[in-house]
Amino acid sequence: MILDFLGHRHRCLAHSFFVMKVSESRKLSRNPFLDGALESIRSIKRRRSIMPAENKDAILSLVDRYTGEVAGDVKFVAYTEVDPEPFVKLYYKQGFQLGDLNTSALRVLVYIMHQMKPNSDTVEFYLPDCKNHTGYKTSKPIYAGLRMLQEAGFIHRGPVPTTYFINPLVLFNGNRAAYLKKQKPAFSEQLKPIRISPSAPSLDELDRAWLDEMFG
Repeated sequence: MILDFLGHRHRCLAHSFFVMKVSESRKLSRNPFLDGALESIRSIKRRRSIMPAENKDAILSLVDRYTGEVAGDVKFVAYTEVDPEPFVKLYYKQGFQLGDLNTSALRVLVYIMHQMKPNSDTVEFYLPDCKNHTGYKTSKPIYAGLRMLQEAGFIHRGPVPTTYFINPLVLFNGNRAAYLKKQKPAFSEQLKPIRISPSAPSLDELDRAWLDEMFG
């Protein structure tokens, strides 16, 4: 195998190529998808009429047919059936096609969906867990999948290597309309440039240090 021939150090360099591809994107502290989602999503209001308890028409009285006395009242209660299994909603009206994703991107997407928490726009990404879930022995296809998912608008790199923002217009775990309504005031600010001290380490150096820690 070519990877065996390259040796451990060269394998790390091969992995770093895909890490750098992902890390070329700007690190964000806020979800870049939410501003567009707030403008695009429309909440469907469902109105349900409930008869007040004081209204006689809302209560069925039980009357003794022989004496004419009221023996009791019956109220009607509606129950909603809820699926107890965890699930993530995929939205197909945003112009994306799952068929356009390659195998590695699909496997990483499934892992991300398993990691998604209810009513959250971030997901924690752990490389060892992703390897176990996807069945990949190396990091190369995983980082390639992450890169494709980011280019397709499913996710975006977060403030740290283990955090990614998810696009609620594409997939979400929970009530996205209610969540976006709560998040609206927090996402009105524009991103501002920051100054970095000349003595501060570069992103390349930070990524290489992370690679050395992960792969030895």
